[in-house]
Amino acid sequence: MRTLRAIPNVLTGGRVAVAMLILFVSSWELVAHQVDLLRPFRLSRWFDLNWWYMFLSLVGAISDALDGFLARQFKEHGWETPFGRKWDPFADKVFMFVLMGVIPLWLDAGYEFLAGYVLLALFISWYSWQTSRMRWEGLIESANFPAKVKTFALMFSQLLFMAHIAHESLPKMVSKYEVAIFTVATALMIIATICCVFAIRDYYKQAGLMIRQRQNTTRPT
Repeated sequence: MRTLRAIPNVLTGGRVAVAMLILFVSSWELVAHQVDLLRPFRLSRWFDLNWWYMFLSLVGAISDALDGFLARQFKEHGWETPFGRKWDPFADKVFMFVLMGVIPLWLDAGYEFLAGYVLLALFISWYSWQTSRMRWEGLIESANFPAKVKTFALMFSQLLFMAHIAHESLPKMVSKYEVAIFTVATALMIIATICCVFAIRDYYKQAGLMIRQRQNTTRPT
């Protein structure tokens, strides 16, 4: 089993690779659509990009679920590593940032909704930056309950938004629920934002306690 212990880290790296692929394809399609010289090379001429966005998002989400599960399941065989503990949250954030950046470009919604989506995405990004900084400085350790709920709600909201974007490419059994999918996705993103507020409040308390403990241990007697 020890020979396979790199699998969780490979999945973590694969999630970053998937995020970069989504970002590249989306960026290329936007540029090629605007530049006449590149229009013949638009990927959408050969592929149903909406379907591929949905597929790649699912691959990234599955890797997110699997790497942590496998690392914990085979911890005694050395599958859980310091590298994985540090870089798994980083990979999660890269993946989610890419999805939150790409979705407004392709989402068929009004300007008011897109403005609200961007504001929520910016707040969640600020939260992620704050928690990453505190985690790297050793001020907080494991994720608290609101943070876990946030991760779950945010991941599913982005997947549902991707499903809404790709609804015409999905089976009719799914595509006919596009309004419901959009509504649930919006509700989940709002829930994720609310969870960020409760999570960051608890993290600030943990960080303050850790700072005071460090000050007490370094204070001369």
